[in-house]
Amino acid sequence: MIRSFVIFPSASGCLATASTAFDVARPIPSPAPSPTNADYEKAKASLDEYLSLYGYDSAAEYTQTLSQMKKQLAEAGFAKENMDSALQKKAQFENDNDMDKLLAPNECPYTLDELNEMISKVEGSLDEIRASLVQYGRQMDDLQEQLDMRDEKEQEYRNCKQIQAEEKHKYEILGLTSDYLTRAREQFTARYMAPISNGFQKYFGILTENTDRNWQVDANISIRMKEQGQLRDVRTMSAGYKDLIGICMRFALVDAMYPGEKPFLILDDPFVNLDDEKLARGRRLLAVLSQDYQVIYFTCHGSRE
Repeated sequence: MIRSFVIFPSASGCLATASTAFDVARPIPSPAPSPTNADYEKAKASLDEYLSLYGYDSAAEYTQTLSQMKKQLAEAGFAKENMDSALQKKAQFENDNDMDKLLAPNECPYTLDELNEMISKVEGSLDEIRASLVQYGRQMDDLQEQLDMRDEKEQEYRNCKQIQAEEKHKYEILGLTSDYLTRAREQFTARYMAPISNGFQKYFGILTENTDRNWQVDANISIRMKEQGQLRDVRTMSAGYKDLIGICMRFALVDAMYPGEKPFLILDDPFVNLDDEKLARGRRLLAVLSQDYQVIYFTCHGSRE
């Protein structure tokens, strides 16, 4: 709570008066006789009336009230210095400026209709700005959606890069494997092509009694027969002829792969699709094979024994 008080120009005089009153009210040790109770009460009543006049509590200790008065007197002096400084600045401002012109009311250069029109234009501009803000908000939503989609695509791209690296590694392995197999086939072909061709010619001649070289062994160790001047795949021929060529090719492969020690051969009814003429030649073929190989021959019909 801020206590209001009044400081007169003679504040120091009032303070002196209050001090004198305190001195009167306070017993002063002296050789003179002490004042009577009536004098004390009279001085106290005068001091209380003085304090009440300026808004102080007469029930408080006099020393406390005096300290409060001194503090307020210092604050009043500081406030007076600030006021004097403000008055000087005010006087300086009035001296530097035309106060009549500053204080004169300004006239508006626009009429009321013009002001209303300007307000309407401003409101129209505000509506356009609001519409633009809504549009920008939608664009921001679209951009955010695109950004989220971009993050998903980046993740998919990283996954694809990883898959690509794995597939590339597999491709390199397959490439190396293909190279090794190609070289192995070339080496196999170079090593076994001539023995296979010779063996096929031998066994094919026994079965067909045809010594003409109207066939060809390709790099894949596959037989192609010449027919009407053109080499044809044996898969287009009859079942009997395909079996005949297959038997000759198998025996030729055995000859090429085992030039030294001969293995035994197990034949499971290999002449089932041959006619009687070729079947007789097949028996002769078994007789030739048995000269170099131990042959185990199975058949399910007496005509092919």
